[in-house]
Amino acid sequence: MQYECDVGYDLIGVATRSCTENKTWTGVEPYCKKVVCPVPVAPTHGEIAWRGHSFADTVSISCFEGYTLVGDGTRSCLPDGTWSGSEPQCKPVECNPLPELKNGRTVTKSLTFGGKAEYTCDSGYKLRGTRKRTCKADRTWSDREPICQLILCPDPPTVPNGYALTP
Repeated sequence: MQYECDVGYDLIGVATRSCTENKTWTGVEPYCKKVVCPVPVAPTHGEIAWRGHSFADTVSISCFEGYTLVGDGTRSCLPDGTWSGSEPQCKPVECNPLPELKNGRTVTKSLTFGGKAEYTCDSGYKLRGTRKRTCKADRTWSDREPICQLILCPDPPTVPNGYALTP
């Protein structure tokens, strides 16, 4: 007698048994056990939903806010004990580059989610607005773009019995 299991099941025990002279079968009766895949692991900055990790079970992968899934969002346990598709990753979303600040500088540390940008003004100009901005989950920058405003001084005071020279 030869035993085989259905797809997705492994044979546990001896595949071949013979009938002996005393009308009993040799060996221990084998059985078919469902194939098991490794326990799924959530990607960094993501989570995984699953109810089992045996043949034909599926897992769903999703990313936290501010991250995009790269790879397969649904994977199935295959007959050979591996997961279908590729190992997914959660990559941070990217904001668009910020324009250069007129009469100032924009220093962007990172364009990805959580990345910071900082503004400074040239000499003779004062920053109006927020000095720092952050790349948000919706791929936009926090706050509004500031401006560098020319510092205007009032006319200098007059000097009694004297006068001001302009450079």
